[in-house]
Amino acid sequence: MESNRKAAVAAGVLFIVATVADVISRVALLTPVLGLPDPLAAVAANETSVVLGAVLLFVGAAAAAGIAIAMYPVMRGHGEALALGSVGFRLIEGTFYLGIVVCLLILVAMGQGAVSSGGPVAFAVPVTLVLAAREALGQATWVCGTTSRAVAGRPRLTPRQLGEEAARRAVSGEVALVFGEERRGLSDAELELCQAVCTIPTSPDYDSMNLAQAVAVLCYELASGAEAGSVSPAAASAVAAEPARRATVEALWERLSALLAAAGYLNPQNPEHILADWRRLLSRAEPTQREVELLLAAVRSLERQLAPGR
Repeated sequence: MESNRKAAVAAGVLFIVATVADVISRVALLTPVLGLPDPLAAVAANETSVVLGAVLLFVGAAAAAGIAIAMYPVMRGHGEALALGSVGFRLIEGTFYLGIVVCLLILVAMGQGAVSSGGPVAFAVPVTLVLAAREALGQATWVCGTTSRAVAGRPRLTPRQLGEEAARRAVSGEVALVFGEERRGLSDAELELCQAVCTIPTSPDYDSMNLAQAVAVLCYELASGAEAGSVSPAAASAVAAEPARRATVEALWERLSALLAAAGYLNPQNPEHILADWRRLLSRAEPTQREVELLLAAVRSLERQLAPGR
């Protein structure tokens, strides 16, 4: 009985240590930093807080494992399977803690790299991380969505290719990387706003990733692509003209869809079926801002000619 009491006291102390370490690291140290609009810049400016938070989470991981070890003799008295199950679940908990610690250390390293490169803190290319929203993509000239699915008419990039492509295209305009909601990812309608998609290779048995993990992986590749070197003169000249901004493209589609519907070209029951093909066609062409403005002006002229009363 005395040994069981000592084990229970040890487990209780370790449980308190794990809880306090978790609360302090998340509430006092990490959330105020990672909750800012530019998390990477915030990490670079508050490196001590992030590292201390990672250390406390590591303490939480060790405490979780310690609870399992302390309670094993007590649990074994009620059944070997129960004792092993308790140890297994505590070890899984500790593994999750360690995974978070690794992600935090990656963010710290990325922040240090951005500062040492002499460029702006965060990414060396103007990449904006957004949740899918049409309004947020208004100024973007190239949009890449994240998905595990193959999307017809969209180039499918690896994370490494995404980093290189984002660095190249950022020379001439804003680049946006779009992540979907945790449970369902990006919808078909949201993917229609993207000129390319990026898929992180995973095991065939589990083809999706936690959102935070996906963000960490792609942030690393974006930073690596920006630091790989300056864009070559040939690549720079290939994107010298200003690419079309998403807001202008969406204005074109809004007017063109109304015009084609009025002309009877679109199926009123499912107009997006044909418009999706038109979107893919224009996306492959990669028009400049001036070219889309010319198309928009032509559509407006047709609207005036077809207006009632003319």
